[in-house]
Amino acid sequence: MTTCTTIARAAGLALVLGLAAGGTSGCSSSGADSSAARDAMPAVGSGPAPASEWAFDEEPIGPEVSVQPQIIVSGSMRLSVDDPKSALDEATAIAAEHGGQASTTDLVDHGDRIRATATLRIPSDSYEEAVEQISGLGVVVEQTTTNEDAGAQIADIDARIAALTTSIDRLSGLMSDAQTTADLIEAERELTSRQSELDALNAQRAWYADRVAYSTLDVTLSSAASADVASPSSWQRSWRAFVEGLGLIAYMLIMLAPWMLVLVPLALLAGWLWRRRRRRGTSGGPGAVPPPPSAASPMAAPPTSPSADTLRDDEPPADGRGGHGHE
Repeated sequence: MTTCTTIARAAGLALVLGLAAGGTSGCSSSGADSSAARDAMPAVGSGPAPASEWAFDEEPIGPEVSVQPQIIVSGSMRLSVDDPKSALDEATAIAAEHGGQASTTDLVDHGDRIRATATLRIPSDSYEEAVEQISGLGVVVEQTTTNEDAGAQIADIDARIAALTTSIDRLSGLMSDAQTTADLIEAERELTSRQSELDALNAQRAWYADRVAYSTLDVTLSSAASADVASPSSWQRSWRAFVEGLGLIAYMLIMLAPWMLVLVPLALLAGWLWRRRRRRGTSGGPGAVPPPPSAASPMAAPPTSPSADTLRDDEPPADGRGGHGHE
């Protein structure tokens, strides 16, 4: 009896220990899985796509994209040549021989000096060789070359394109499985928005690809005689300043002509009204105040009393006879 009890106690203790060990290992395994899940979870904002890209996805979208050097080469060259026009044709032909082309060309003839410019697009693999050939057309006055690495920008665009492509595929699947009209409208709205973003990114990617594949060279060709042109004399500078002054005056008159068509008639009308009012004031019209009498006017002289001699000549004599003496 005692032996059976002891065996039963030992079996129970072993069972308890086994359960405890299993629970501990299960907890450890669960903790390890949680830690691994946390390590595999991408950090917020670290992905190439915005946060809205993960609205329908629980896992990262798109494969990892490595950053590769993507060099954009651009340069400029200024040459002094005998015949700029011929040199321009030769530079364009050199670019065409290497698989490139001239995107823009310009030729300006000032009589005593000629200047030609061109923008050449040359494949990047043949850029150095083409530049060396073009530099042999004349004397290099100035030359610059710029190398820009756009690898990071291109890698970011590629990652965003991959993420948007995967997201659009999943949204298309959600649209086919939509149960209600509201779900279908929401999925279609998100699909339209992401498709427009994808089109814009594809355009940027194509632009970068073209800039990397073809280098740009700006060429300026000037005639050698233009550098030896003598400076104008004092008389020439004075005459030039006089002509420019006349041109400036003519320009100002042309600019003021529309205003003169309005201001001149108004000025003439104002002058006519002023002269008319002045004439009315001096002609003694209705309500006009008469001018003060002048000293030479007869009305200004005060009345005078007759003199004694005048009275004696005018008075008749007392006896009624003439004014002569008695006979």
